[in-house]
Amino acid sequence: MKNLLLLVALAFSANIFAQSNLTLKPERPKAGETVHFSYLPGGDLEGTDKTPTAYVLKIGSGGPQMEDIPLKKEKDQFVGSVSTDTSLNLLVFGFNIDDKIDNNADSGYLVPVYHADSLRPEAYSNLAYFYDNIGERKFGVKRNAQKVMYYYKKEMELYPDKRNDVIRSYLFALMRSDKEKGNTAIQSEIEKALSSGLKTASDYSKVSSLYSMLRLPQQMAFFTNLKKEKFPDEKLTSQDYYEKFNAAANLTDRETIVKDVIKATNPPSFDGFLAMMQGQILIGYAYKKDWDNFKRYASETKAPSAKMNAYNEAAWKLQGDSADLPFAAELSKQAVAYAKAELKNPKEPKPKMSLNKEWLEQRQNRYSQFADTYAMVLYKSGKYKEGYSYAKDAALTNAKGQNKNYNNTYALLAEKALPVKKYQPELEQFVKEGKASDAIKKILKRAYTTQHASADGYDQYLATLEQGAKLKMIEKLKKEKLNDPAPKFALNDLSGNKVNIEDLKGKTVIVDFWATWCGPCKASFPSMNKMVGKYKDNPDVKFLFVDTWENVDDKQKNAADFITKMKYDFHVLLDNDSKVVTQFNVPGIPTKFVIGKDGNIKFKAVGFEGDQLLEQELEAMIGLAN
Repeated sequence: MKNLLLLVALAFSANIFAQSNLTLKPERPKAGETVHFSYLPGGDLEGTDKTPTAYVLKIGSGGPQMEDIPLKKEKDQFVGSVSTDTSLNLLVFGFNIDDKIDNNADSGYLVPVYHADSLRPEAYSNLAYFYDNIGERKFGVKRNAQKVMYYYKKEMELYPDKRNDVIRSYLFALMRSDKEKGNTAIQSEIEKALSSGLKTASDYSKVSSLYSMLRLPQQMAFFTNLKKEKFPDEKLTSQDYYEKFNAAANLTDRETIVKDVIKATNPPSFDGFLAMMQGQILIGYAYKKDWDNFKRYASETKAPSAKMNAYNEAAWKLQGDSADLPFAAELSKQAVAYAKAELKNPKEPKPKMSLNKEWLEQRQNRYSQFADTYAMVLYKSGKYKEGYSYAKDAALTNAKGQNKNYNNTYALLAEKALPVKKYQPELEQFVKEGKASDAIKKILKRAYTTQHASADGYDQYLATLEQGAKLKMIEKLKKEKLNDPAPKFALNDLSGNKVNIEDLKGKTVIVDFWATWCGPCKASFPSMNKMVGKYKDNPDVKFLFVDTWENVDDKQKNAADFITKMKYDFHVLLDNDSKVVTQFNVPGIPTKFVIGKDGNIKFKAVGFEGDQLLEQELEAMIGLAN
């Protein structure tokens, strides 16, 4: 029976992996072989003369890893090669030009690596991992719940001995697709484990993690403690240590846990984990302004990246007080020197899941962040010319004027270090791009007043600059406009009334997913309240605030108390089982959807980047929705 299933799966795979734009030699590569390929641009890249960026995801027993692929053009196609080793079981090829990507009709270019004439264990679970996780982020392939569930099931059917390695990933994916079915399946798995008897430490860990998926902390803790009692000598995992670390009452206890990790583990496998914990301890001392312990622990912290991140955080914390500026400058100078050296000649290894371009961008972003901090410290210290060069690096050289915070620091220093005629055009460009803070506009007003010997006409001058930003934003939104059918749902509001989205067809509906624990959600609410007021008398526009992902017993009271306390005029719906947020495939909150009168999603906005941008974008989205 197992062999029959294997043959059926291979036949299915042969059909799934057919891809006319990608030709392989050998057609069915075996582990350890070099794979030569030719690629004819397809999808959004069809007909291009420009050489695409090519890359490959390698997945095997050593985990996933991304690599760049050099391409050469031969006639109308591009050729390249990829090496494999005996640990691999799946290759995924990617091709893009700028923001355009060929995703092979949303299937991706997936190539199984064979061992003898069959796929090895974990191949199917890695296919599921691709369609569930990394496909959308790295290859433009939308999450496909049907494929995810199929491949996880196939792995467990073909390789029953791998079931315990796969079942939690399968159940987590099922929870994302259908929380009700997921809950039922998890409960069934717990009952099965308990009825079979818990014999090993991993049995207890499995049950504990399943209760964690159900968000039942008391049951999770019960089985975790049982495991510790029955297996006191069991080697702790990184997750065990991290749970202890998070539960520690103070920083001294956290230091003790880190010492235990160092004694019990064998680096380098835990190096990244240790660096993360040590960095958190350093930042903890910085936030408490316990500088004696900060300096002591910094001397004990070996991971340079974690230490310099903490130095940057501490310097930013310190620069708010003039008495602390010398120490802030000392820390920030070290951090920025480290980041600059890593930018030019990195000593840290490239992250496995980053391509060369992404790795460079990561290092540029870190240098920009550290340089911006140092520039602000120098500004507060009155060292304007010195600070200006770092602010310019952060705001203009690296961020190209697209980071409002860096622009703000740059404007403060430019006003002190440069003549008006030099920095005024740059500040004007910030406004035109929609990347200017209120502080920048005040500096621009002083520049305008200096040039004109009066502030007369400034408001019109500013309005003209801002009009350019608005037009650019509208053009960008037009390109991003969607036309996807909105999921159908019906939820109760805080008064117990059922609201059905289908009853709102013919209106423009803004659906805002949020939670009371979500900081960015709450930060966006004053502006959202203003927008609700703006459209209050417009019968064709409706706002729905969907409270989701809450971890409290009485979710209705929790949400109602918050809304009443803040005096927001919101129509709140309760997504108590998190089913609707799953239907909308929300990656994180806050996320807003603008649904047109035809019932289709026109825009999706994730996160919160400031009041002014939110209000301008949302108004434009509502206007463009129909």
